[in-house]
Amino acid sequence: IDITSEKQDKELQKKLITLVDHSADLMSILDLKGMNTYINGAGLSLLGFKSMEEALTVPVSDLHPAEDLDYLNKEVLPEVMKTGHWAGNIRIKNYSTGEVLHVNNQYIRIDDPLIGTPIAIGVVMRDLRPELAAKQALADSEHLLRNITSASPTALWMSDAQGEINYVNQTWIDWSGKTLEESLGKGWLSLINSEDQATVAARFQQSIEQRSQFEVEFRIQSTDRPRWCVAIGQPQYNKYKDFTGFIG
Repeated sequence: IDITSEKQDKELQKKLITLVDHSADLMSILDLKGMNTYINGAGLSLLGFKSMEEALTVPVSDLHPAEDLDYLNKEVLPEVMKTGHWAGNIRIKNYSTGEVLHVNNQYIRIDDPLIGTPIAIGVVMRDLRPELAAKQALADSEHLLRNITSASPTALWMSDAQGEINYVNQTWIDWSGKTLEESLGKGWLSLINSEDQATVAARFQQSIEQRSQFEVEFRIQSTDRPRWCVAIGQPQYNKYKDFTGFIG
């Protein structure tokens, strides 16, 4: 009997199992009763199981907060059975610590290859904690930067590559007496003394076209007195060397 194809299938199965076992994401197979029949190493670690044997005895219903479990039973699983898949964010509990984790889940219905009836559900789960921590760190950094720029005695501004102003700090708002919205885009030009507007606009447009440093003096009618300003802007580039605007 020629068993070459069977041998090749077993070799392929070994390769796939090795790939799954070394995945950074949880990968598991659930039976239709909600019990794990297989879970990879990343899944054991994420969910706090001490062994594969422990993981196979804990129903999935024990791993979700009540609200998420209700959503899972009423919305997610019916959608998986109907369409064959579902993807979205949900919460799950670490079995050892009880910590509630935010994860991205993908459910895939697995059908019998011969008769086509559902026999299991495949799960791919990604831990969102690193992503959420990075977003929070970025938000904290932006908040700190805005606090620093707001405290600056110098008016600070940014523009995009087309010369539209997309940020001014509190100092400029205090000087001009205008709102942030009134200062964005090309609104800032209307705050400049009418005798200086044409010169300032032409100099700024020239700097945009030449990607050169922008520097110009002009007058504004400040909230407390007429004020002479000197604006300086440095051209900025992204990692691809594309011009992205000015910081000044």
